[in-house]
Amino acid sequence: MEHVVDSAGDAFATLLEAERGALVRLCARLAGSAEAAEDLAQETLIEAWRQRGRLVDWSGARQWLSAIARFVCLRWRRRAGREWSRQAGAFAETDRPAELDDLAGDVDLSAEFDRRELALLIERALDLLPAGSRGVLLQRYVEERSHAEIAARLQVSEGAVAMRLQRSKQAFLAILSTRLRPEAAAFGWVDPEAERWTATRIWCPFCGAAYVQALRYACGSMVFRCDCADQIVGVARKHVGALKNLKTILDHGLGFCDGFYRDGLASGTVDCSGCGRRLPVRRRLGGEDGLGVEIHCPTCRFTDRTNLNHLTLDLPETRRFWRDHPRMRALPAQPCAFGPRPALLSIYASSDDSARIEVVSSADTLEVLSIGHSRGPLAVSTRSDP
Repeated sequence: MEHVVDSAGDAFATLLEAERGALVRLCARLAGSAEAAEDLAQETLIEAWRQRGRLVDWSGARQWLSAIARFVCLRWRRRAGREWSRQAGAFAETDRPAELDDLAGDVDLSAEFDRRELALLIERALDLLPAGSRGVLLQRYVEERSHAEIAARLQVSEGAVAMRLQRSKQAFLAILSTRLRPEAAAFGWVDPEAERWTATRIWCPFCGAAYVQALRYACGSMVFRCDCADQIVGVARKHVGALKNLKTILDHGLGFCDGFYRDGLASGTVDCSGCGRRLPVRRRLGGEDGLGVEIHCPTCRFTDRTNLNHLTLDLPETRRFWRDHPRMRALPAQPCAFGPRPALLSIYASSDDSARIEVVSSADTLEVLSIGHSRGPLAVSTRSDP
């Protein structure tokens, strides 16, 4: 799923400065130290700037910054706990404060912090799972029920239980390595340095001037981006599968998005990618991103926004054109009329020759009204169903 965000450096710096005060207060509460809060907030801002490419939805910026602050404060508390233990162990018996007499000599005072934070992290990850996946994991690993007991309760076979457990564990790990990555990294479950953006040999379909960058997460999912559009598409692990060719993976992701958004526009609802809840699809007919689609889940706070450029890129006809013309660019959408209906003309033009594909979309419903190919002067023909 792709999200459209304006991530210019100045705008991002303004965002961070606006959130500084709230972060100082949050760090004071998380760390239990007003004295350390300012330094911890600054560390959070530095970490956020370093990871700014991962902010895919600015409407969730505060939650994203809060997650980084929790990671920074947890790391500080663990360091502080270890230092406290080291200093306590270094006291000579004659100098030992009476309050320390109740502590075991080799107690790691950070362990209690770790246990509390670990339990909270697991609870948050479970809350983000669909109810069925959460339930089967709780029965197996918290209630310690056997496969046979779970199968009897769910009225399914033991083989089906094993399959559900496997899929639920994969979903759990995927949440830890993506949505809760900073916290998971603090416990060593995710290597914060293991994932790097790498340049591909795929030209960006929007600007046609730079190569697309790719990032493969530990859970198997991938993200493709270009600086001109921040993020082109995210591809779930199930769509990546065993595929190796990056262009094929990108095409599969765009194809999924086409079905997801078009079905949502037609029916008015989609399944939330975060928790599975049925959500309304809202057409955005204005704003800084222009025409597009917005989906928001109040339960898991999943937010997805896509604009007209992405909707037209996802179309199978546009993707075929891209395969035939690897270096293309999107031209600014132009107002037009399709019979009596107000519409917008989206154009993708080859950078190597005069070929172009033209997509006419309804200005009211975002429905695709026609698709045509041309060379030289614009020519729009009626779309034929495949």
